[in-house]
Amino acid sequence: MTKLTAIATAATLGLMALVPAAQAMESELNALTGAVYNELNGMQMDLAEINDLTLGDIHAIKLIMSGGDSEGEKRNKINSILRKAGQR
Repeated sequence: MTKLTAIATAATLGLMALVPAAQAMESELNALTGAVYNELNGMQMDLAEINDLTLGDIHAIKLIMSGGDSEGEKRNKINSILRKAGQR
């Protein structure tokens, strides 16, 4: 085996090791998005931009929802996050 073949093989094997981790992270993001979707749907919010949310957006929404603001304040803050996500 030449040195180039060995390097290519090692690189391929290294990348293959990352695939399960990437799939697990995507699965977790989908689960979090689903949970947020269900909560926001229960609040009868417009969810057109739900798929544009980042992990940071989802975290911010979860913090808002668990905070002590009034329902109106929560809706305004979450709508702002959703609008910004849709503009990306």
